[in-house]
Amino acid sequence: MHILKFLSFSLYISLFLSISLSLFLQ
Repeated sequence: MHILKFLSFSLYISLFLSISLSLFLQ
């Protein structure tokens, strides 16, 4: 498994989670 691809994938997931969480908390 390529480590850079995994890091970018987890970064996108955390970004999506933080955005959806901030939308839910409004």
